[in-house]
Amino acid sequence: MEYSVTSVYPFRDRWRANFQLSKDGEKVPRHRVRKVILATSEDEARAIALEMAKSMTMEAASTMAALLDAYRRVIDAAHVTADTKAGYIKAAKRAIEHFKRHPQKCEEFDREEASEYIRLRLLDGNAANTVRQEISVIRMALRERGLTDPYETVELPKGRRRKFDTMRIDRLKALLETIEGPMGLAAWLAFGCRLQTGEIAALHTNDAPQEEERLHIRNSVGQDGKLRQARRPRTVPLSGNVLRRLRTHEFTVMRKDGYLFGTTGSYANPQVLARKWGAISQALGLDMTLNDLREIGGERPCI
Repeated sequence: MEYSVTSVYPFRDRWRANFQLSKDGEKVPRHRVRKVILATSEDEARAIALEMAKSMTMEAASTMAALLDAYRRVIDAAHVTADTKAGYIKAAKRAIEHFKRHPQKCEEFDREEASEYIRLRLLDGNAANTVRQEISVIRMALRERGLTDPYETVELPKGRRRKFDTMRIDRLKALLETIEGPMGLAAWLAFGCRLQTGEIAALHTNDAPQEEERLHIRNSVGQDGKLRQARRPRTVPLSGNVLRRLRTHEFTVMRKDGYLFGTTGSYANPQVLARKWGAISQALGLDMTLNDLREIGGERPCI
C-alpha cells in the first residue's frame, strides 16, 4: 500500500490537506473523506496528512492489538456522525484491551481464534450486542489490512429478546397512549408496526396515502444521516392506534427537530428521534429505546 499528499491549501483560518492511498498503482476507493482540517500551518497539515495516511495502511501492525489501535485512528478520522464514531472507538478500545490480555498475531487470527474471542468476551459478562459491535470493528480492520475475515463462517452471538406477559404489555400500551404528538406516533409505529428508528425517520407524505389504510416502507435513514433504500421494503396494514394517530398527525410540520412525514427532500434525523424518545421513556420510567418497542411489539399487524 502506498500513500501520498495530493494537495495542501488554506481553508478559512486553518490549513487543509488531502491525501490518497493506492495499491499496485491503483487508487484505493474509500467511503470516508481523506482530509485534515485542523492544522495551523501548511507544514503541519502535510505532516498530519502523511501520518494519517500511514496509519490507514496499517501494514506495520503484526498483532491484533496493534492493528485495532491503528484502525481506531482511521475511525477517528472518518467522516461519520459523532455518535457513530464514539461507539466504534469504544468498541475498538474494548477489543484492544482484550487482545492485550490475550496476545494474538493478525495472520493467525483464524476461525478457531475468532470463535474463542466470542466465548471469552461473553464469559467476561459482556452482552451479545456489545460483542457484536466489537466484532464489527475487528472485521473492518481485517478487511482494511487485506486479511481474511474469519467471521464470515462464524456464528455471531445473539441477544436475548425481552419477554413481556399480557399484563405488562397492557400497561405499556396504556403508557404509550399518554404520549401525544409526533413522538407518540413514532412510538406506535415502532411498537405496532415493528418499524426501525431509521425507517420511521425516513417516512414521507407519499408513504401514507390518506385514502389507504396502509403504510409503505421504502427508505431508511442511516446513522450517518444519509437516506437509502430500506433493507426490507414492504407495505404494512394500519388499524387502531396507529391509524388514528396518522389521521390526526400534522403532515405540514417541518422535520428538522425530528418530526415525521416530511415533503420531498426532507426527512428526520434518527438520532434526534432517539434522543427525544429517550427523554420521554425516562420520564415514564420505561427505560426502553424505540427499537426495544419494536422487539416487544412482536410479529403482528399494526394495533
